[in-house]
Order: sequence, then C-alpha cells, then structure tokens
Amino acid sequence: MQVNLQTGEIVDLVNQIWQVQDGAADGSQQTAGDSNTVKFNLTNVGSSSDLFSTNITMRNSIPENTALEGDENDIEDMGADGIDIKIIGQFQNVQTGISKIVKWWKEAKFADGFQPGRFGLELDFPTDFNVEPTTTFGYQIANPTLEILYEKKKIVGFTITLRLGGDVKNAL
Repeated sequence: MQVNLQTGEIVDLVNQIWQVQDGAADGSQQTAGDSNTVKFNLTNVGSSSDLFSTNITMRNSIPENTALEGDENDIEDMGADGIDIKIIGQFQNVQTGISKIVKWWKEAKFADGFQPGRFGLELDFPTDFNVEPTTTFGYQIANPTLEILYEKKKIVGFTITLRLGGDVKNAL
C-alpha cells in the first residue's frame, strides 16, 4: 500500500503482466487468472517478484542518412513506429516466475481473437502504457532475459520486453 500524494488516500499498487488464453471472452487479467499472471511487488522487496525499473521506448520511423552521398541529408519522420517496454526485476520464487516466463517464451505470442498480441500490462505508474488486450491491439513478449544473480541464494534477475502490436495509436 502507498499514500496517493495528491488525494491523501491509501491505494494498493498494482503492477502485473498477464497472458490471455485461447478462447478468452476478453483480455482482462481476471480472464487470464493468477496462473497466467506475474505480479510485481513494489513495497515489500524480497517477496516473490520484485520490480526494480521500467524502461519505455517510443519509437518513430525515421530513416537515417537517406541521402548519404548527396549535398543534403533530409531526415523524414514517417510517424509512430511502436512502443517497447522493458520491465526489470528479480524473482525470489524462482520456479514459479521462471516457469511462467519459459512457458510464455515457448507459446505463440497471440491467441484466438487476440492476433496483435496476447499480453496485458498494468503499471501503477505511469498508467499511460496500461493495455488490456483486445482484437485490435495487445502486447507481445520479445526476448525475455534471465540472469542468475546469486546462485546460492537462488535469486534470478529478469528483463521482460513487451512490444505493443496492432493499432498502437488507439491502444494508449
């Protein structure tokens, strides 16, 4: 729990990634269930999954050096290209966390009805990038990374990269 500095009320922090299952009625976390969700604990470091940082890259399609040999080198902005979100943290409950990441890596990155992406994201802050997958947009997981930090203590670091697929402009 944390105090909202603007309103003074106590709020629960919610940070989670979930995988929508085939045949799901909607892309909500409730449809995915806890067995297909990784929740991150921001206030109790040392619990099952801890979130250390989130890196958000908003990409534009801008070709570099379009006229390399010419006298002028105009750079053309072709618009929004996509969003990459890297979530960095550690698993204390190694088997549960790693098993979910490996499962997600092996399985298709889309599900029936969720072709642009089957992963949802909810961050307490910033909320601008929260997405509940729909038929027109959703996140996909690209290149999850696991790093064994302390072998004897069985702590594993992770980096999960989410890429927004589908109708990017209307997803946010």
